[in-house]
Amino acid sequence: MNTVTFTSQFKKNMIIQTRDGSSNYCDKTVSVVELDRKNNHDIDTMFAIGDNWSKQGFNYAQSILISAISDEDETDWTDKLKEHYIAMTLQDDNFEKLDPKKVIGLSLLSEYNYDNEINYLQVKPTNSYSKVGEKRKYKKIGTAMLDYMKSISEQKPIFVNSALEAVNFYTMNDFKRVSEEDPTKLYYNV
Repeated sequence: MNTVTFTSQFKKNMIIQTRDGSSNYCDKTVSVVELDRKNNHDIDTMFAIGDNWSKQGFNYAQSILISAISDEDETDWTDKLKEHYIAMTLQDDNFEKLDPKKVIGLSLLSEYNYDNEINYLQVKPTNSYSKVGEKRKYKKIGTAMLDYMKSISEQKPIFVNSALEAVNFYTMNDFKRVSEEDPTKLYYNV
């Protein structure tokens, strides 16, 4: 008997913005998939994404990969319940063969008993406002990823220890600072 292994499991469609050929943006439907850290194809996909994006000066995707391939399962020694390796892709089917070139966002969300934590969130560098500004082809990718994470968090608060340059992004998406002394620690739904 053969065992079927499912990879890159489709979760939900989300809406982002795409440039329509001029300088205007219009809605575009994209897919959110969850990657399986125990599946070789999903690890290979994360590796290809991390390798490509790090060459463009961003390394959060590499950190997500390192978390995925770690032999250590933190759920054994913490109150962590589950890790969600989330990819946003332009691909609309055949997710078991996810094309790394079509992935436009990647994140790691850790689920705990009382809250969830965004460990990493990275938008493909060619579509990152901080990297290319208004010249990018797609926008609202990070916001759509946050909206997805909010939707699966079951009313639990979401914590993020943000990079300083991303604090405004999170506050524009309804995250609140924990304290003025440390502006990079933010919560949603507290």
